[in-house]
Amino acid sequence: MSDGAPQPITHARRGDDYEGQSRAKATRLAILKHAAQLFSSKGYDGCSTREIAAAAGVSYANIRYHFGDKDALWRKVILFLQAEAYQGTDLLSEMKPDERADELFRAHTYNAVRYVADHPELPRIFLFERLSCGPRLQEIQTIMDEIHIDRVNHIVLMQSAGAIRSDIDPERLNALIAGGLIERFVVQPIEDDAHRNRLIEEFTNMIVELVANQSAAHI
Repeated sequence: MSDGAPQPITHARRGDDYEGQSRAKATRLAILKHAAQLFSSKGYDGCSTREIAAAAGVSYANIRYHFGDKDALWRKVILFLQAEAYQGTDLLSEMKPDERADELFRAHTYNAVRYVADHPELPRIFLFERLSCGPRLQEIQTIMDEIHIDRVNHIVLMQSAGAIRSDIDPERLNALIAGGLIERFVVQPIEDDAHRNRLIEEFTNMIVELVANQSAAHI
């Protein structure tokens, strides 16, 4: 190869960059997860960014570098939890001809129950802000309203597909399910995995049995 010719960028040469990006991503994720846990267990005013940094095993400077101040971190946590809450909702976006509506309804219900049971942080943070009427209430209220509308739309879709009884009001059904989930999994989160898994199955089965269109299995 002649002198001065451009050198190809190999994976070996870029290894340090990839490693650095991976470390930064892992650091941000650790901060977000531990911040979500602390904001949801102590409220915004009950914890500090230094406490979050210690829980995440990073320096306080890392939080400042990646997220800025505490208020900015709180907002990033809410967006992170919102994105997590939408996982699995695409199950009902398009029904294929060979898919049964009752099976899709149960799968979606199970996903929703499983998420709240495993990740109670977002509704718990919302409860903190609702009870304190804090300055961040409107922000998280808007996000919770979006999730509410999305879930109501899924109920309507399942009613149109024949999986849910058509005589049930979608808004009231969603509120009833949300209230049950909060009482069962959010107010007092269950640490024992086996117990939590049993309750998720039981809660899912109860919802399906109460509201499912009995003829859906024949669709």
